[in-house]
Amino acid sequence: MSYFAKLENNIVQTIIVVSDTIEDGAAWCTQTFGGQWVECNDGAVGWTYSNGVFTAPQPFLSWILDQNNNWQPPTPMPLTGGSYRWSEEDLEWVAI
Repeated sequence: MSYFAKLENNIVQTIIVVSDTIEDGAAWCTQTFGGQWVECNDGAVGWTYSNGVFTAPQPFLSWILDQNNNWQPPTPMPLTGGSYRWSEEDLEWVAI
């Protein structure tokens, strides 16, 4: 089985499963359902698709996208001391 994402303005709207017996799943999806479809191995609804890569929505305004298309906080989360949450207001990790 293969997964295909329907895009609208490069944002994933829906993802469907297509049988491997379909030779060109993206073309089949377009002919069957209309719109723009791409194969989707690691995206999700609401993610952005650009240059063959799916990117999750930006979790906070201060976070930046790294070279691997992962969002990174301005300062790394502490590795000790329990659980933390990001405080966008204070731009720091807060113990919870």
